[in-house]
Formats: sequence, C-alpha cells, structure tokens
Amino acid sequence: MMKKLLLFLFVLISTAGFSQTTDLLISEYAEGTSNHKYLELYNGTGASINLANYELWRISNGGSWPDYTVSLTGTLADGAVLVVANSQADTLITNLPNATTAFNAATYFNGDDAVGLAKNNGSGTFILIDAIGKSGPDPGSGWDVAGTTNATANHTMVRKSTQASPDTNWITAAGTTIANSQWEVFPQNTWTYAGVHTFSQSSPTCNDPSVLSASTTSTSASLMWNMGSGNVMSDIEWGINGFSQGSGTMITGFMQASGALMLSNLTPSTSYDFYVRDYCAPTSSYSNWVGPYTFSQASPTCNDPSVLSATTTSNSASLMWNMGSGNMMSDIEWGINGFSQGSGTMITGFMQASGALMLSNLTPSTSYDFYVRDYCAPTSSYSNWVGPYTFITPPPVQHNVTFQVDMRNVTA
Repeated sequence: MMKKLLLFLFVLISTAGFSQTTDLLISEYAEGTSNHKYLELYNGTGASINLANYELWRISNGGSWPDYTVSLTGTLADGAVLVVANSQADTLITNLPNATTAFNAATYFNGDDAVGLAKNNGSGTFILIDAIGKSGPDPGSGWDVAGTTNATANHTMVRKSTQASPDTNWITAAGTTIANSQWEVFPQNTWTYAGVHTFSQSSPTCNDPSVLSASTTSTSASLMWNMGSGNVMSDIEWGINGFSQGSGTMITGFMQASGALMLSNLTPSTSYDFYVRDYCAPTSSYSNWVGPYTFSQASPTCNDPSVLSATTTSNSASLMWNMGSGNMMSDIEWGINGFSQGSGTMITGFMQASGALMLSNLTPSTSYDFYVRDYCAPTSSYSNWVGPYTFITPPPVQHNVTFQVDMRNVTA
C-alpha cells in the first residue's frame, strides 16, 4: 500500500511540473560541409502527431514562401524527434534510430535559403508555423543568429529547451544576443545534439503583458501596456490593421522604463494593430504574444475660414475673410449668384498675407457669390468650403452735366 501511495505521489508531482509544446517545431538545423545537412523536428505536444498534416518548405536565394515543398508522412510520438537527413550526410547522422532520408529534398538548402515548417489548417491549406530565415531578398551568405554572423551558414543550431512554440517571426526567433535568441549556435559539423531534444520549460512561464492601449494624434501614436510581473523588456510588432504576425514592423528589447513606445509618421485616418510579448531574463524565455490592440489615427482638422465679406465698385470687388487658426493659404471659387460649385472660377493657393483678393472686370448691377476653403500645410489637409457669400456690384455712377447759354449776343 505504501509503495502504491509513493508511486501516486511521484506521478502527481511529475505531472504538476510537466509542460508541453504548443505544436510540432524545428528543434535543430545543421548546414555542415558538403551534404552533411539535416533538420530535426520535435513533438512535445503530449500526443502523437500525424505528420501528413505537415510540410517542410524552402525558399532558395530569396523570394516568397514557398519555393519548394516536401510533404511528410508517418506518425511522430509525443516526446520524440524526427531527423530529416540528407541521403549523403555523415553516417553519424543517417544511422541515428530516428533519422530518415525519405524526405531528402527538404535538405537541399544552403545558409542563405529560408527553411520552414507548415501545417494543414484543417481545410487542406498549409500555413507556415515555424521558420529559419524569412521571405524577401537573399540575405547574402546567411542570417545572423544570437549574435553570430551568418549563423545559418556553416553552423549547427539547436533550439533552446525553453522554447515551447514554433515561431514564424524570424527577427525575434533569431534574436541579436545569446540571451534573447531562441537558438544556440554551434560550430559546423557538430552532430552531438542530433536525435534527441530536451524540453524543460517550467511552469509558470514568463507572465504575459496586459492592458494594451494607445493614445494618438493624426500622425503619431503612444503605445502602452502593463508588463508581466517581474519582466523588464518587451518585443512589439505593429502594422496596418489586419496584418499577419511576422510581416509587421518589429521592435525588440524595448525597456518600458523609458516610457511609452512612440510611433511617428503614421498615416491620418488609418487603423493600426500592435502585439506585445515580454522577455523574462531569469528563465531566458518569452511570454505569449498578446494582441492585437487596434488603434486609429485621428482625421486631421483644418479650421474653417469665417467672416466672409466684400467691398465693391461697379466693376470690381475686394473679397475678405478670416482664415482658420494657423492656416496660411486659401482656395476661392467665385461666379454669378447661384452658380454650382465646380463650375465657377477657381483661384488656388492664395496667400492672404498679401491682402484682400481683388476681382476686376465685373459687370455692374450684378450679384456674385464666392466660397473659400483653407489649406493646412502641417496635415496636408483642407478645411470645409465656407459660403456662398453674396455681393452685388452697384450700377455705374451717373455724371450730370449742366450747360449755360449766354443769350445776350443772340440776335433774331
């Protein structure tokens, strides 16, 4: 009875400290000399995985996902790895009990080629879930990882034991230092770690950030959030509303102690999203991504002109108005009383500092209308049109001439 109780307690304690990965992930990558190349896949999900639901993708010399695809088959047990090896790789690799050369084409990569793992989304469409490298231009010799230059070329890379999820965001996955990278980089032809992967993420993990918010102007935004307890650094990804993570603008290692994250040169009247995750230095791990939080840039306001007026002669008019606060340029449209806007005479970019707008060659005893709108240079926007203001040219001035005739020298 005591042995059974101890066994129960052991299982209970072991289970309480157990954690799982969220999906299949790439746990190791090797770009050795010649054809000594392989990829290792790890299943730590807690259940067997049908590999027919996954593909290995590749982009050669720059481009878009995927240039090449290799369909996987078989079943991978929980806690097991599959070493996808080149058929001409070192026998220390190909002779591993969990190695296969059946998917040989998946290893036709060089250091400047992106490699990815894709998953069936349930409807027959495969979606990228994990990546080494990224789409876009060829990086040259390779990508930098964990502070190692061209680490994807002529190196072996092992996923850290704390990494619980596949990740398509290569910028954050690669990192810039040993501390913030998901990978450890080893010299070329290091096969020591092939065939087994250790996953030892403890629970609880890095606490998630919360309470995402933003304050905005028409062209800028201040992003704010509450960091998880004890966290000191965050990664932020932002972009146009609805963007897919991995395709946005990434800001890594932001220290919130420096204040809110400021974004500038945004587009007015546009919606954006942002995501945040925290980095926990004590465990060299990341929180989950939290988001998206959607914020919208205000529509720029350009104050309307006011107090339209005119002084006239029989054939001219001086048009005046008060410009909106801070404005310095106006458009004016004028024409015969009752004209439809768009059919009048347009004057653009009038600088009121030069005085009132003078119209000449008008017709006496005639009614005219004019409209005004201001242009606001700081926001590249216009005010509303204001008007019509109606003015009338008076009739021409009549001059009375008096003639006097001297009749004294007139004879009959």
